[in-house]
Amino acid sequence: VGIWKLRCTYNGVHPTEKSNAQDVVEQSLTLLLSLLGFNVGCYRLIGNGKIPKSRLIQKLESGDRDIYREYISFRCYQGKVIPSIERRRKEEFELFYIP
Repeated sequence: VGIWKLRCTYNGVHPTEKSNAQDVVEQSLTLLLSLLGFNVGCYRLIGNGKIPKSRLIQKLESGDRDIYREYISFRCYQGKVIPSIERRRKEEFELFYIP
């Protein structure tokens, strides 16, 4: 169920069609969250039972688009920062985030 909440819907606009700036921003956020959901698991983002919603999702739901720190925070394994994962998160954010 979780992955379907993060799927690319493009608000009814096919990616090859012309769209306005708001649609492009929504598409970039959807793609970024889909990538992160695939890599860390949807339940780490949207939560369930024992796991609360991530700060990233809470900020987006409140309308705050300044999510760089929260996105990059998904770079640890067993409590340790992994440089290669951190580098990957920074590259993903740079490539796919449209402010």
